Amino acid sequence: MNDLPVEFWDDETQTKLESVDWDIWQGVLAEEIHENGILTKIRMHCRRYPDEFVRTKRIDELKSNLASTDYVVQKITEAQVGAIIIPEDDQRRYEGIIKQRQAWREEINRLEVNGQ
Repeated sequence: MNDLPVEFWDDETQTKLESVDWDIWQGVLAEEIHENGILTKIRMHCRRYPDEFVRTKRIDELKSNLASTDYVVQKITEAQVGAIIIPEDDQRRYEGIIKQRQAWREEINRLEVNGQ
């Protein structure tokens, strides 16, 4: 039964979904599809989460990303205050993290201010 194909359907429009982003969609009903009395596939009926739910979930995810990289900012600050040298490999890695953190903050601001 695990080898059966699964297709996903928008429960509201009754149209097939090519792919499902589980951050946006939720499965609400699994339907067995039989042909000539043989189970041939599973059809998962899905509904879109409300936009406000998706927006809030994304903001929470971004804030969690920031929290999980706070250590980088702390290390850089401690290095600057204490005149500690950060190895070049770490500096390069931290530059990417700092840029990503800025992008996360910008997205949070856009989502919170504009509700988009």
